[in-house]
Formats: sequence, C-alpha cells, structure tokens
Amino acid sequence: MPVDVRRLLPGVDATQVTAAQIREFIQRLMAAGEHPPGDPEFLFNMDACYDVARLALLLAELPVILIARVRSNRVFYAPGGARSGSSKGRPPRHGAKLSLKDPATHPAPTYASEHDLDRYVCVLVQAF
Repeated sequence: MPVDVRRLLPGVDATQVTAAQIREFIQRLMAAGEHPPGDPEFLFNMDACYDVARLALLLAELPVILIARVRSNRVFYAPGGARSGSSKGRPPRHGAKLSLKDPATHPAPTYASEHDLDRYVCVLVQAF
C-alpha cells in the first residue's frame, strides 16, 4: 500500500501528524483484511528526529511496536526519587545521569546481545 507523504506547515505538530498517518495506514490494512486477529504487531522503524515516546502514547490502542534510532549524544536520567535528609521542598526531578557518549555513566545493562555480521564487524545492543 502506498504510504502518505505530507508537507508540514510551520506551527503544525509533527508528532500528531505522524500518529495520524500511522493510524490511517493501519486502519487501511485492517480494512483490507491484511491483519487478521492473532497476527503480530506492526513494526515501525524511525529515525532519531521522531518523538517515539509521545508516539507510543498516542498510538497505545493500536498493535504497533515503535523502534527509533537514538542520537549518540543523548542523555537520559533515572527517576529522581525521594528527598535526602531533612530538606524541605519538592523532591529531585532527576536521578542518575546516563550519557550515551560516556560509558562511565552506564549502569549494568538489563539486557545485552552481541552479534558478528558479514556487513559490519560487530553489533552490540544494550538495554538499561
């Protein structure tokens, strides 16, 4: 099936438009009988410019798996947790920092898989 291409005007929410395109695409496939009950989820592979976390929320009711490349300079933070000591005020917003460029900030991965491929020397996938 052809996939839509839309030019976005200034001020238009690109994530909303992307969610609508994915939703319409899946609905067209389902209406054509191309996704019967019990089939695996649709897999969408996206570039780093997409807000995949927000797309996942907008498409939560659909059978989709969203995968996105993450920029190498991206920084993540663990949840802030409770305040320490007897300080007053709101709890910390951020916890430990994880910088993809700095392996010293990486916790032990909860999942890791390493594969030697013909086209590339080695691919290492880690999930924290």
